[in-house]
Amino acid sequence: DFTIKNGILIKYTGKDEVVKIPEGVTSIGYGDMGAYSSETNTGIFGNGSKIKSVILPESLEYIGWNAFKKCDKLEEITINSNIKNIGYNAFEGCTSLRSIDLTKVKAIGSAAFYNCSNLTSVKASASTLKSSWNSSEKIFQGTNIRSVEMVGEAIEDYRNGMFLSELMDTTWGNAQSTIFINNCLLKYTTNESNVIIPNNVKVLGHN
Repeated sequence: DFTIKNGILIKYTGKDEVVKIPEGVTSIGYGDMGAYSSETNTGIFGNGSKIKSVILPESLEYIGWNAFKKCDKLEEITINSNIKNIGYNAFEGCTSLRSIDLTKVKAIGSAAFYNCSNLTSVKASASTLKSSWNSSEKIFQGTNIRSVEMVGEAIEDYRNGMFLSELMDTTWGNAQSTIFINNCLLKYTTNESNVIIPNNVKVLGHN
């Protein structure tokens, strides 16, 4: 079911709902460096793929551009290795994905989770965000993130600040009414006259 060349997974032709990528695969598709092409890796898993869950091997280092693009039934991703980079638009249109743990990922490319419209929960390390935001990257454009769990060092430089700014700017994503980072309530938008702050809130920030 797998076409693999020099450690690069080029094509999956199986029909399983749960897919375990073989050990020895170091990259899913191409695109860890070089010029970006919107056609790179298109259709590795086929548009309209039946995949609901994917288990990544310990050998994996790169998830290439567009690798899982339009896998709209994908609900779960298990990352078992230290991923050096998730490429541009790698999970674009994965509309069934609701949460993602990125703590083993070192850097994320632009629009990697573009239009993952049901993505509401993200777990990531502060160092990952530092490595990923050099400008306005729109990594989570079109998502509906409400909860972020930050692992590692505190948010302390402009790149992490940009992440928070993008997270709270609903002009690039769906309209998030409630946003948490760890147990800090960052945003709560309501038209109701009576507001109940959730029990897990431990901090209300400045102003």
